[in-house]
Amino acid sequence: MDAINKQMKPVVLINWVDHKLPTDRFYNVYTDVTRGTYRATELLINHGHQCIGYLSGGISNSTGLSRWLGYRQCLEDHQLPLNEAHVFQCSHRESIQDMADRFIQLDPRPTALVSTNDILTLQAIFAMKKRGVRIPMDVSVISSDDIDFCQYNDPPITSVALQDRRLGKIAAQLIMDHLAGKQGDYQTIVLDTEIKYRESVSAVR
Repeated sequence: MDAINKQMKPVVLINWVDHKLPTDRFYNVYTDVTRGTYRATELLINHGHQCIGYLSGGISNSTGLSRWLGYRQCLEDHQLPLNEAHVFQCSHRESIQDMADRFIQLDPRPTALVSTNDILTLQAIFAMKKRGVRIPMDVSVISSDDIDFCQYNDPPITSVALQDRRLGKIAAQLIMDHLAGKQGDYQTIVLDTEIKYRESVSAVR
């Protein structure tokens, strides 16, 4: 941060979710993924699910941690238990296969999964379907990022859209305003998420 603050050129950080100090000399634009994951988990709860698993690539970076906190807080607010056996951290393709093997052996199994990115979700759905798990009849799945493939999957995947295009437009406008001398205080702009509801989520059965 010291190196960025010393720059004499305008800087916009995108999806830097750490708190910015008042003395920092840069703009910060990010999507509230904590709230997005909270809302994703709550959508499943509103469909009657009480045993909800969590699938991620890890929580070592700020975005991964923010999503984890949203999931955990939602369970806590709705007085649902967090079962460590239902938390899957997958960092490569082989671990997805391990996750699917673990999933089918669970008793009870989660009736729903919150996944933190679409690529991971697509791989997990493929692996689970090979093992006879039906989506959403056996397990509902909600993902995050809303890449184009989500709407073409079988079934189409419900996903949290992050408004990346709007994020980029705002960042570019901040830079242009700064160069034109119209800049105000170095500010932080937080965007909300939007859930794109599709067929991978259904009421608990």
